[in-house]
Amino acid sequence: AGEDLSAALVRDGAAWFYAEYARDASIYELESDARDAKRGLWALPREDRIEPWEFRRQVRCPARR
Repeated sequence: AGEDLSAALVRDGAAWFYAEYARDASIYELESDARDAKRGLWALPREDRIEPWEFRRQVRCPARR
C-alpha cells in the first residue's frame, strides 16, 4: 500500500536498523521511538537481545563465543 516495509519493521521494533543503509534520517527517529516505547525487540531484557551481526558472527565462528 505504498508503505516502506523497512521503516515499518523498525517502527514496530521488529528489525534492527543498519545506519549504513539509511536513505534518510527518519529511520533514526523511528528506531529511537521504538526503543523509548519498548516495542518489539526493545521490550526484551538487554541480555535476551542479540544484534544480527553478532548472531552471524557466532554462527560462523561458534568457538569464539
